Amino acid sequence: MDRSISNHLKSQRGFTLLELTATISILGILSTSALSKYSALGSETRIAVLNGVKAALSTATTLTHLQASLQHKLSKNPQTIHYSGETVQVKNGFPVASWPHAIYPILDMNASAINSNINDVCTGFDFCASDDIDIHSPQLSKLNLNSGKLVVVWMQGDQLSDHCFAYFHQPNSSKMPSSAIVSEGC
Repeated sequence: MDRSISNHLKSQRGFTLLELTATISILGILSTSALSKYSALGSETRIAVLNGVKAALSTATTLTHLQASLQHKLSKNPQTIHYSGETVQVKNGFPVASWPHAIYPILDMNASAINSNINDVCTGFDFCASDDIDIHSPQLSKLNLNSGKLVVVWMQGDQLSDHCFAYFHQPNSSKMPSSAIVSEGC
């Protein structure tokens, strides 16, 4: 072996235990801060998706009311209108709180067309929804709604009890329905 290469190899040392420990510690701290940022991003993303569903519900409610008005279907009695090639149930010109007969037909989303079980994890679709829920159930106790009917929409991988969902509330009065989100479990 050439002397200069041999001398060079003898003069090279590996990393000391202290240097390795310090490097691993710094990488651990960096990965922890990155992980917390990414997990917060996941929560923020889920909330943003729910806000998108809420906005879609609000917009579709307004457009349905406009369409019902054009079709002279503003009665307090339930009626049907034609909306984008679909039949939609309305009351006071607003969509009723029925997932398969009013809300699903006015939304353009990858969701089950039938009511999902509120105790099951949403699978097979981007969203699951149901109108088969008591407004006074424990899962909805924080909504502070006294009366009316609900349609709840939750995301794939969630169940309603996770407290990460959007909802459409149809009051018993002739007031305009409202949409909101519950995001404490996102």
